[in-house]
Parts: sequence; C-alpha cells; structure tokens
Amino acid sequence: MVKQLSKYNHLLILIILSIFYMMPMFLYSGVIHFSMQDTYFHFSRITSMSNVWTSPVNYASYHHNGSMINQFYPWLTIYPAYLFTKITGSMVWGYKLYCWFITLVTLLISYYSIFKMKKSTNIALVFSAVYTFAAYRATDLFYRGSLGEAVAMTFFPLVLAGAYEIFVGDEKNWRVLAFGMTLVLYTHLLSVAMLSVLIAIFLIISIPFWDKRLQRLKALTKATFLTLLLSLAFIVPFLEQMLQLDLYTPRGVSLEGFTYRSLLSNLLWNRLNGFSIGLFIFIAIFMTIIGRKKLKKPDMVIFIMGVLLFVSTTRLLPWDKLSATPLLTIQFVWRLNALVTLLLAYSFSVSFDSKKVVVRINRQILLLPIIALLHIIAVFNLYNSEKVYNLVARNDDIRTVIQDSDMTALDNSLNNIDYANQRVVENMDVVANYKFLLDGKEITPQFNLTDSTIRIELKDIKNPGNLITPIYRYIGQNVSINDKETTSKLSDSGTTEIQVPKGDSEITISSSYTRLAISARLASLITLLVIVLPKKRIKAIIKKVNPRSGE
Repeated sequence: MVKQLSKYNHLLILIILSIFYMMPMFLYSGVIHFSMQDTYFHFSRITSMSNVWTSPVNYASYHHNGSMINQFYPWLTIYPAYLFTKITGSMVWGYKLYCWFITLVTLLISYYSIFKMKKSTNIALVFSAVYTFAAYRATDLFYRGSLGEAVAMTFFPLVLAGAYEIFVGDEKNWRVLAFGMTLVLYTHLLSVAMLSVLIAIFLIISIPFWDKRLQRLKALTKATFLTLLLSLAFIVPFLEQMLQLDLYTPRGVSLEGFTYRSLLSNLLWNRLNGFSIGLFIFIAIFMTIIGRKKLKKPDMVIFIMGVLLFVSTTRLLPWDKLSATPLLTIQFVWRLNALVTLLLAYSFSVSFDSKKVVVRINRQILLLPIIALLHIIAVFNLYNSEKVYNLVARNDDIRTVIQDSDMTALDNSLNNIDYANQRVVENMDVVANYKFLLDGKEITPQFNLTDSTIRIELKDIKNPGNLITPIYRYIGQNVSINDKETTSKLSDSGTTEIQVPKGDSEITISSSYTRLAISARLASLITLLVIVLPKKRIKAIIKKVNPRSGE
C-alpha cells in the first residue's frame, strides 16, 4: 500500500515538473525562433502532415515544390503535434501543447525505464527529473527548435533499459529494446545510428562476462529482428526512393570539437546556445565519483562510457581527421551530448540514492527545485536576448517570435532542398523562383493547389512542347493532362518535365504511396498487432476472417 501511494505521489510530482519545465514557453504569446536554427523547418513539417496518411507529398507546404519530406524524415511520433494544432485551431498553441505532452512522456518513460533496470522508485524519480531537465534537451527544444532530436531523446531511456536487460538483467525483457529503437527510428535517423554504435560498444565490452550467453544473444537477435519488422513502414519507402533516385542528402562539411575555453564557459554559465551538457550534469560527474561505491560494475561501465563520450566532444580527439569517415554523418560533434546526458544522468541517479528514507527524501526535496530553477533561469536568459552569440557555431542568431499569422507566409517561402534531386542543388533558379519553362522560354500559367494536388492551366499553346515545372519528381508521382494519365521525366533542373500538346491543357500532378510502401506499412501493422494483442484475441480475429481455420 505504501509503495502504491509512493508511485501515485511520484506521478503527481512528474506532472508538476512537466508544467514547470514548459512554463517559459507558455509565458510568451508566440514561439521563439532563432534565425540560424530549425524551428521554421519543423513548423512546416507539422503543417505538411495534413494528408500524410494518403499522400507522401504535401504541395501546400515548403514553397509548393512538392518536397517528399515525410518520406525521408520520420514523422509518426511527431504526428500528435499536428493533432494538437487541429484541436486548438492554432499552430502556436498546438506546438506548445505538444512540447508539454512530449516532456511529460519523457518524464514517464524515463521513470519506467530506470525502474525496470533498478527496481527503485526513488532512483527512477531522480533520473526522470535530471534527464528531462538536462541542458542539452532544453537546447534542442528551446534554442535549436530541433523537434526530431528532442523527441528522440524521449525514447533513449527505453533503449538503455532494453540493452541493460539483455546484457545484464532478464533477457526475456528483450522487447523493451525493440520498442525503444523502433520509436527512435520513427523519430530521428541519426539518433538510431548513434544508439546502434553505443549498443555495439556495450556488447563488445560486456559479452565476455555474460552468463547464459546463448540466451542473451538470441534475445538481442530477436530484438533486432522485431525492430526491423516494426520499422518496415518507414525503412522500405525510404530505401525505395534513395536507391532509385539520385537525391541530395544533408551532410556536414567538417567535424569540430569544443575548444576548452568555449566548453568551460558554456558549462559554467549553463548556456543553452552552447550545445553542452549543462552545469548540473557537469557537476553530476563529480558527485557520481563521490558516490561511486553505490555503482555496480554495469553502472560503472555506463558512467565511464558517459565520461569518455563527454571528453571526446572536445578537441582532444582529432575530429578534423575523422571528417573523411562515416562519422561525418552526425554533422556536429555536440550531437553526442544526447548520449552523454543519458549515461551521466543514469549513473548520477544511482549514486545519489540512499538507504535511509529521511536522507533520500531530503535529497529529493533539495534536488528537484534546483534543477527546475536552473532550467527556468537558462531559458529566460536565452529568450531575453535579442542577439545570441554562439561560441560553437560562431554566428549571431536573431531572436524572432512566430505567430499563427506567420504560417501562410512560412509555407509559401520556406524552400527545402533536402532529398530533392541532385540537379536541383546545381540549378536552383527554377525551384527557388518557382519558374515554368515551355521549350526553354519562361511562361506564367495559372495554377492552383491543394495539399494533395497541383493543377496547372495552359492556354492556347501553338505547338506541342516540353514543360519544365518547379515540382520535385519522385517515384509514385501521378500526372494527367485533361484527365488522361501521362508520364513525366526528370528535367535538367532536377524537377518534373512534362510533354504537353498544343491548345488548352489542364495538368494535374499528385503523388501516392507505392504498392511496396503500402505493403511495408501493412507488414509493420500486422507485426505490432501480433506482439500487442493477446494470443486468444488473435485466434478470434483469424477465425472471423477465416471460419475454417479453427477446424
């Protein structure tokens, strides 16, 4: 009874913490955006999800170029943000409510994950608060506007718990790792890559010390296979486009670690624009060393790995020489701080625990207000600066405020070339200036668009010719002229080119999911139902579909 009461008290604490966390954002009438960051991009991603279940392209967003953004940037876990905007009738309020929602979910998942590992509600409470309020997560959410990475961090603790169970704990809980990795994959691909490497390192370190080695290897294999099946709905369409088209993919130019001066400055001043782990996690390193006797061997490995990753973000590692390796795909060295935050928050939470109830409660009463206050001060310091000088990126970010009235202009103007054809990058004129060219001569046809289609009207064309449009071309594109299906081809500008007849023409361009993409989505859905639904329920469904199956 006491334990149950403790859990309910902790749930109330987590809800209160989520409100305090989001308080700075809710106190502003709009959403703060810094000019060099990603808030605009993710706002457009949210608006582009209005037709995401039926079409991979939304022509009303991203400068109306028909960017297939949702086929290449995982969107499933961010889709609730679109639902919040529809419920509230406001993009600003929908975005804010989603950020609060994902913060509460982060607190709850963090609590569950660490309780799964350590069977201690007190360690779980401390970790969920320290991890969720960590400076790097606030950097993603309040400064960078990097919704994908911020949401991916929500599921990092599940991955840690799942790997821990397979390598150290009860390997029968292998599904925790599968669900954690799947949720990250449906959110942020770079995070999947980083977590996979981290798991591989832990595997190499721990496998010589495993008991039940065969069972644990089987559990890891099953977790990997289940992750793959659950993720087919995204992986298959992604690869289908990537392997058949020559697309431009975002990549870093070079890798550069922190200078010691900039790192120390950003840590001590707890700057959210410094991309660091923040003051509290930095102090937690030393506090963990003091309480290291409470760490078991697996906990100590996690702590050491966290410290090594933290040190590796500096120029102590020759990142300039590593820029020619696949590591360049992470784009920025400071991305590693998402993993550093996870590992150090965990080890600190374990070392912070006490067997004495009074000491434990007093520590929590002191700790929770401190991390909440540090967070609120850091966000307000960031928000109250008109210009933010960034020691890492060496640029000035102009602070602006996004209102609902800005959304139409944003969708009209934001031109996105990520995952467009490579030719687009070399011939930006047609796309950026939204040009239509008929046999090389610019024309200004009438056109109108909806989320799922764009219609172009040509009047009194003297001779048949080739029309180059500013619309991107992907597999699954549908084109018709005067309600008759026709084909398109890739223009020299990397966009859609259509052969048009003389006279009047109404050209309709749309896009649909391929049969392969639909099949992959169905396979993932069936896998999920098989895993989630009880076996009796599955047998009942099969019997309804095929009555003879029970004979």
